[in-house]
Amino acid sequence: MLDNPNDTFWQELIFDKEGEPELSNQNNFTNHFRGLYLKAEGMGGDGTMMMLNFTQINSNLTIYYKSDIEGTDGTITEGVPAEFVMNFSGNRVSLYDNNFMTIPDGDIVNGDETLYLKGGEGHMAIVELFEGTVEDENGAQVDAFEYFKNSFKEDHGDGSFTQKRLINEAFLEFYVNQDIMVGEEPERIYIFDIENETFLTDYFLDQSVNGSQVNTKVSHLRPLYRTDGEPDGEGIKYKVRITEHLNNIVFKDSSNVKLGLVVISNINTVFNYPLKNQDDADGLSSIPAGTILSPRGTVLYGNNTTNEEKKVKLTIYYTEPDN
Repeated sequence: MLDNPNDTFWQELIFDKEGEPELSNQNNFTNHFRGLYLKAEGMGGDGTMMMLNFTQINSNLTIYYKSDIEGTDGTITEGVPAEFVMNFSGNRVSLYDNNFMTIPDGDIVNGDETLYLKGGEGHMAIVELFEGTVEDENGAQVDAFEYFKNSFKEDHGDGSFTQKRLINEAFLEFYVNQDIMVGEEPERIYIFDIENETFLTDYFLDQSVNGSQVNTKVSHLRPLYRTDGEPDGEGIKYKVRITEHLNNIVFKDSSNVKLGLVVISNINTVFNYPLKNQDDADGLSSIPAGTILSPRGTVLYGNNTTNEEKKVKLTIYYTEPDN
């Protein structure tokens, strides 16, 4: 129920304008009644977050009123209840007051000690797997990506190969840095292919559901692990399963693309939303819509942290033939 100041606001806004220019056409009425402004206020020190879907057909502004109706025989029926319905259309804008902490520039060569993720007009992280060099069995420095692929298959040079190992499961773990984290933590994060601006194969193949439609894809993108499993417990880590993504890289010669990491409000809203500045240094022209809708953020340990237990890591479980 909306307020009706002095018990006359809606009467004066609509019905007292009968026969006036304000109601003569759509343009005049739009200029007369610009729309609604909804503002959330905190209660008891805590705010409340909710999703308002103005695109549904039953989302509208309804004015309930009574009027006198003259019948065909000239009789007057007083106080006949009726409704005046205005469906939502036109522009819809969400405004957030973003409170950003000071975020240092990222290290694109060595990686970062800390990853900062924020929805809305916020921040994302870029994950690059198998970058740089590693030491092989002979102590020589070799390309990390080629070393990884050669650990699982042997190319014969004619397009065929022998499978040396089978990837059973692979996942990334991102631990929350509670020393820096402030505020409500997002339940979900989302990882996607930056270069092709699309979801990973693991997202497409994951048909899991947990409780509601919003909590889908829980095999590929595990919701936030919290202390003692309590809904309001401190966040511990996020687990992102990328088994099929790695299988495609190794056995189907898919590209080892850069991966984007963002917070997301609804894991189903991963369609692309264009960026205002499409000259991004990483060639990114759009981001998942769900991250724009999320006002939350989180702080994660990166690959370059000194905290070895909480350093972001990739774990691969595999099997290999006895011979």
